[in-house]
Amino acid sequence: MIINRKIAMSFGIICSMKSISKFAGVRYFAATTTNHGTSWSQKWFKNVQLKSPVFYCDANDIEVMKDPHEFYNSLKELSSNAKERITLASLYLGNGKLEKDLVDIIYKTMDNASQPIKCNVLLEYTRGSRGSNNSRTMLLPIVNKFTKDTNVALFHTPNLRGLLRKIVPERFNETINVSHLKVYLFDDTLIISGANLSNDYFTNRQDRYIMFKNNKQLCDYFDDLVQTISQFSFQLTPHDTVKMKDNFPFHPYKSRKKDFNKAAERLLKDFILKYSTRREIFDGNCVERLTCTAGTELPKDQHSTLKKNNKDTLIFPLLQMKTMGIDQDEEVTSNIISFAPPPSQLVLATAYFNLTDRYWDAVCENDSENRLIMAHPKAMGFYKAPGMAGGIPNAYSLIALRRYRQLQNNRQTDKTKFYEFHHPGWTFHGKGLWGILSDVKNAPIVTLIGSPNFGKRSVYRDMEAQVAIVTVNKQLKEDLIEERDSFFENTTLVSRQTFNDKERAPSWWVWDKDAPIQLSLTQAPKQLPIQNNATLHISAGVQIKNYTVPRNIRVEVDVSKKILFWVKIPCFGWYV
Repeated sequence: MIINRKIAMSFGIICSMKSISKFAGVRYFAATTTNHGTSWSQKWFKNVQLKSPVFYCDANDIEVMKDPHEFYNSLKELSSNAKERITLASLYLGNGKLEKDLVDIIYKTMDNASQPIKCNVLLEYTRGSRGSNNSRTMLLPIVNKFTKDTNVALFHTPNLRGLLRKIVPERFNETINVSHLKVYLFDDTLIISGANLSNDYFTNRQDRYIMFKNNKQLCDYFDDLVQTISQFSFQLTPHDTVKMKDNFPFHPYKSRKKDFNKAAERLLKDFILKYSTRREIFDGNCVERLTCTAGTELPKDQHSTLKKNNKDTLIFPLLQMKTMGIDQDEEVTSNIISFAPPPSQLVLATAYFNLTDRYWDAVCENDSENRLIMAHPKAMGFYKAPGMAGGIPNAYSLIALRRYRQLQNNRQTDKTKFYEFHHPGWTFHGKGLWGILSDVKNAPIVTLIGSPNFGKRSVYRDMEAQVAIVTVNKQLKEDLIEERDSFFENTTLVSRQTFNDKERAPSWWVWDKDAPIQLSLTQAPKQLPIQNNATLHISAGVQIKNYTVPRNIRVEVDVSKKILFWVKIPCFGWYV
């Protein structure tokens, strides 16, 4: 597929995401020994060395939520019971009734508190400032009433500047790159999700949500992360204006981009260094030690300490901020996919299917049974959207078609299957990974949950954060498998015929270079800029005797029907 690059960047189509298919009737099977678990950990996390802290916890303090209603109700309950701190990071905060109710609860909690509650909010500047009634205006009552205890930060990318900042429409300026974190923290309880704070995500937009309770150290980490990014973000004032912090000397679009990026990168790397020196750093050995706690024989050193303290689950945060020189998430995600040992089962979910080449190659070359879940075009938020945005779902469908052709050509459609999520009246925004070794009793299950969509945008442009969870706890493993299987309940297996649906025809600004081009013109252009060895279909009535056909192009005449079609070229996006 060839897309006008500027248009593609505007819509985030240069995004990649992982999708995975259905496991019919697959559950966790109990068998085998601790040694197999050790082998599992050594393979799955082969060569993983990160400056990422490891947090051990009791699986009884982890709750896997199932739907938007449970997510919203948890946000309200946690907001009303907060005593010390409330930290929220999202792309934006909506302006509807449900969002207002949530803000009102936070306001009342802070107003009724016996001691000040610190409130830190991190949003995306462009999305949070859109329109006259926006995220900023929603939060102004809290900023005005609790000015000393509240900080609302609005990240503005240094890449949106100059002429680009002036000409990109407000509706699309967030697509350059954003702070994409989804962190919802109340005292020592944390919710990690892929969902934003708006009506759809509270009602009928399916995502993932995992709550970590009684984990002060993990909450401190994410609270500190949000405050670190806030240091190089705009600060919202009580007058609905914004300014940079006094101790950060650079402006995101008025200062030199190089200076801004260097200063922001230094803050982030200082943050990483602080936590890498205070805590155990992740490597494959910590997974092996966790696996040992589930075995029948347990060494007498720190393994037994883990078991005594009932720490049967480990969590390690993963950051992806490529523009700032941070790529933890990419390295771990690629490693997990690449080295998934047989007979492992890997499920990858994404609303926007456009995997990076590195991730896709790992899927094709690994030894795992892969299932990719993606959104049906009708389950995407852009479906039937006005203007060019309405063509985005079919553009992603076209990307999926190209990948599916690769699977067919390589005879891998049994090893890797696609599934599309479609629940009438709902949209799909789920993202994440589940990995399990099905026939090993003590092998942990691994899952990734957070903001990344596993695409080019997530890897190369946006600021992302997620957590890897590795657990040997029986109940938590069952909960995670139940979560995974619940996604499949509303999916359909993709076949080659799936892509023949007329409603999936790409919009005029997308050209599938692998598909035949059909024209119905009163006069043929002098030269059609398409690649060699393509097949050109010319409708009846078109004069082609003076037509300049590129070398090695086979010309066929289609007299059955006339189809009006725009012809696209790489440099401009379309050709009339």
